[in-house]
Amino acid sequence: MMTDVHPVVAAVRGAHTGLVASCESPLWSLTDAELEALDAETTALLAAVTGRRVGVHAEMLSRSMMTRSGAASPAAFLRGRDRLTGSAANRDARVATFVAGSDGDPLRAGLWSGAVNVDQAGAIVAVLKHAPASATAPVRRSALDKLIDFAADYDADTLRRLGVAIWATLDPDAADADEERRLVAQERRAQCRRGLIGSPDGDGGVRIHGNLPNADWSVVNTALSPLAAPRPAAADGPDSRTGAQRNADALVELARRALIAADLPDDGGEPPQVVFTTTINALRDGDGHVRLDDGTRLSTFTARRIMCEAVLIQVLLDKAGVPLSVGRRERLFRRAIRRAIVLRDRGCAFPGCDRPPAWCQAHHIIPWYEGGVTSLDNGVLLCGHHHRLIHHSLWEVCLARDGHPDFLPPPWIDPDRVPLRNHAHDALLN
Repeated sequence: MMTDVHPVVAAVRGAHTGLVASCESPLWSLTDAELEALDAETTALLAAVTGRRVGVHAEMLSRSMMTRSGAASPAAFLRGRDRLTGSAANRDARVATFVAGSDGDPLRAGLWSGAVNVDQAGAIVAVLKHAPASATAPVRRSALDKLIDFAADYDADTLRRLGVAIWATLDPDAADADEERRLVAQERRAQCRRGLIGSPDGDGGVRIHGNLPNADWSVVNTALSPLAAPRPAAADGPDSRTGAQRNADALVELARRALIAADLPDDGGEPPQVVFTTTINALRDGDGHVRLDDGTRLSTFTARRIMCEAVLIQVLLDKAGVPLSVGRRERLFRRAIRRAIVLRDRGCAFPGCDRPPAWCQAHHIIPWYEGGVTSLDNGVLLCGHHHRLIHHSLWEVCLARDGHPDFLPPPWIDPDRVPLRNHAHDALLN
């Protein structure tokens, strides 16, 4: 038996059917102008659908359907029903709650007409939520109208920033005092949310999640900024790292410098140190792996790079892996030797690189595990990027007859492998 379908449901179902059918048509036959027109139409359609959806959620709220479902909150209801992220569900619930109220008519109309998208609506609701306590109903309505007008030209983030200026314009007497209270409250919440977590991503890395108050991030960002600057173009090409990759490298470099400076508090009675365990055969042959104290495994290639400026402790194990003897600690490239290498190389020795000595590590030209000694004649200064490049590519370094390092490019760069030398630090000699 056929059941009647409400016209509203039928209209939305028909729009969905038509849209699905259009997706089967290839886009290659459209002109550029037609493609731009289609983009505009789909954007408007998305805004209209989102507006309709917010209206549905508002009606569900007014009927207590969300709470009757057993969900702990409207956001929890939307997250489970529509498979939303937590932040998206919270945003939609706040917008629906506002639209369902007596003050929500203008925003509801803006959503239904497509003049406001759901992200912008979320920003507008957030601005109104933090209205000055002295703001009257007419002032709040005026702010809402202005924000809806601004939505034609600005994204959600900009609308949030404009909200501060709107209150200062509409209610200047209360703006300053309210801004102070708002900032203090924000900073307290940010302080409670602060945190830093590293979780393995299952693919050889760690995903970092964190939150810092604005003031603390300013401190961190100020320290990272000079270390995250793009490298100058060198023989291996321009710096191809993204901004995020440069920041990641800068964070590691900052930590490395702190460890080298040896001014951190002791950890368990000893200076903080990265500890890994391996065998001389694994280092020499490049087979197997090395293991950090927490059980994380690294390749021997990475271990070889780390060892260039490492603290080594020789431990003799029996067949069962029980330590029989522990040798004394030996730091490779002691300060006197490193100082001599710095005086000779004056910074990263790779051709074209101008990284200063503080950004560099001393690298064994002949690896220690292959019998290379720790001396001026077997050391060269390399920044982090070029240190990794030497260990993981066909670039080679050797000392020329005059005692300065030369670099041999891979055959695919120069079949003749003509030695190259860095002159980026020559001005320091003048």
